[in-house]
Amino acid sequence: MNVTNAANNMIGGTALGARNVISANGFGGAFNPNAGVAIGGSGATGNHVEGNFIGTDASGTSALGNNVAGVTVAGPGNFVGGLTAAQRNVISGNAGSGVFLFSADAIDNHIEGNYVGTNAAGAIGLGNARSGIAVDGGTDNLVGGTSLAARNVVSGNSGNGIFVLAENTTIQGNFIGLNPSGSAGLGNAFYGVQIHGAANALIGG
Repeated sequence: MNVTNAANNMIGGTALGARNVISANGFGGAFNPNAGVAIGGSGATGNHVEGNFIGTDASGTSALGNNVAGVTVAGPGNFVGGLTAAQRNVISGNAGSGVFLFSADAIDNHIEGNYVGTNAAGAIGLGNARSGIAVDGGTDNLVGGTSLAARNVVSGNSGNGIFVLAENTTIQGNFIGLNPSGSAGLGNAFYGVQIHGAANALIGG
């Protein structure tokens, strides 16, 4: 699915019947080939990706990954997930990162409330082959938040949990390498969080 220079689109929704299963795809669009969902361009703003299974089967229990990333964002002011359980995306089993933000246009995006690298219950690892979430461009992006509802579970991935190369990235309130209750480990293969060449990151608070 490719959203290019288009604003205020909804991919999925909070009703069970609104869920998309976006898996096993090849070409995802000019802004990142081989993504399940690709959002890009300076005009791609205000888009919401919520309630979907991206890289799993329809039950959310087995990996059926897209050929590179699950979701890519290269535009400003978009939302992946949300503050209710119904808005949660399960983004797992993909051949690249689960969520990949890149380009100078990736500004003020919110990644909230998702399970990235696990099954739909959050109990078993269905890791993405690279980082769970990678922020590699733009500025002022938020991963998680200060409310419990904003928490991402980023666990079971084959690379880092969260990999940051972009300035002014905020990472707060997430469970990284744990199950959703925080009661058991579900580690990522590399670092929980890696900051590389990026200034002014806020981890926690």
